[in-house]
Amino acid sequence: MQSTKKPRTGLDLGGEDSDEEVYAIAKRIDNADAPDDMAKKVMEVLAPVEHSTVQYEPFRRAFYTPYEDTATLSEQGVKRLRGELSVRVDGADVPAPVRSFMHLGFDKKMLSMIMKLGLEAPTAIQAQAFPVALTGRDLIGIAKTGSGKTLAFTLPMVRHVMDQRELQRGEGPIAVVLAPTRELAHQTYVQAKKFLGVYGASCAAIYGGAGKWDQVQALRKGVEVVVATPGRLIEMIRKKAAPMSRVTFVVLDEADRMFEMGFEAQLRSVLGQIRPDYKTQQERSEALAKFKSGECRILVATDVAARGLDVKDVKNVVNFDVAKNIDIHVHRIGRTGRMGHEGFEPGTAYTLVTRNETQFAAQLVYNMDVSGQPV
Repeated sequence: MQSTKKPRTGLDLGGEDSDEEVYAIAKRIDNADAPDDMAKKVMEVLAPVEHSTVQYEPFRRAFYTPYEDTATLSEQGVKRLRGELSVRVDGADVPAPVRSFMHLGFDKKMLSMIMKLGLEAPTAIQAQAFPVALTGRDLIGIAKTGSGKTLAFTLPMVRHVMDQRELQRGEGPIAVVLAPTRELAHQTYVQAKKFLGVYGASCAAIYGGAGKWDQVQALRKGVEVVVATPGRLIEMIRKKAAPMSRVTFVVLDEADRMFEMGFEAQLRSVLGQIRPDYKTQQERSEALAKFKSGECRILVATDVAARGLDVKDVKNVVNFDVAKNIDIHVHRIGRTGRMGHEGFEPGTAYTLVTRNETQFAAQLVYNMDVSGQPV
């Protein structure tokens, strides 16, 4: 979830923004009590995971069925409701906002905790974010401080976590929330713990200023949710205390602030440990469909995203980055030179190589040589 400091596409709500005050306090606390965590900005990042070699188990991501009154809303009705909430959305087929917690399909335990906390109706960002997140779609939410952003991702996260297979020994977490400061991470941890507790599930807070030994032990017991600052989570992953193979729900709380504070490398490092299909499949499917139909003539993809891609008319492949090894390289360029209607149709593969990739270049030259290709 993001603040209103720099609006981006996604979900936007009007109102005054007091994030600067919150962050000024949080930053002073973290600088005084947890300087080691701020130092993670210069920490060596984690080695990337070769996801194509890992067989991840399937998981369910969609849990939302629109309430009858919501499902029957006309396009004008949805537009009017968003206007009343001062909500602006950007995206294809975005679900309509909800008016009540009762319209989200939550069970009695969840609803009981909501009532216990005195929550009468969803706030503006919650009303729109709940149906989007509960359908398993990616979401960027922008709203002022105090608008209920934390709960907007916490309830869908708990719903998601409780639908997955129970953790076995050595597994976990299922959901990860990354926050820029210790104070903000703790606030999210307290909120998540309330709702997880009613199901007997657990949450761990991983940030600087607290004992690393206790954090390692908490993680190794197995927790469904981890709320952490980027640097400390990297330490835990490096210690093999926080395996990421079961993670299927990710939240970047105040993502814009983490980038501003210099955590981009750490964020990318952590996200690189997580199975790539935790993100919405819809965007990939739409892109592939457009490419296959010829509507889009250029496709930009990672190795994992392109896996299983079978398009007969590919004439050129450009490897902007070299592959991890020669086998993956061969798989990439194998998308050119397919059998067509008139027999074999050759294609061309381009590979961009830098001075730092001489070892791969040598392997590539050798591979081309033994294949009878002119070098």
